[in-house]
Amino acid sequence: MPFKFTKTFDYDSIAAGATQDGSWTIEEDARLKRIRIIKKTGETLIKSTFWFQINGVSYTRPYVSCQSFGPDILTSPVLDITVKKGDKFDFSLKNNEGATIGVFIELDFEELA
Repeated sequence: MPFKFTKTFDYDSIAAGATQDGSWTIEEDARLKRIRIIKKTGETLIKSTFWFQINGVSYTRPYVSCQSFGPDILTSPVLDITVKKGDKFDFSLKNNEGATIGVFIELDFEELA
């Protein structure tokens, strides 16, 4: 399917041991193709964890390593989750790196068939 758009969450300072929560109401029908978590310094997030759900359905049980949602399309899994306008995407990232970090959390969407 053709690429549609990317939604980016941008955080500069998540303290060591802190949790960054977020949510977003999806603006149009699409397919969530992948999630990429990118540490702004370019290093790998080895110890930190990530959790997300859509409309109360959790896709991580209870959470996964941020490394599972690697920084590029070669390392992030294909999700293929159909979402509709008005659906709610919730997430939580826990910084277990031992120092303050900055991250981008990027959601890549495709057109629906």
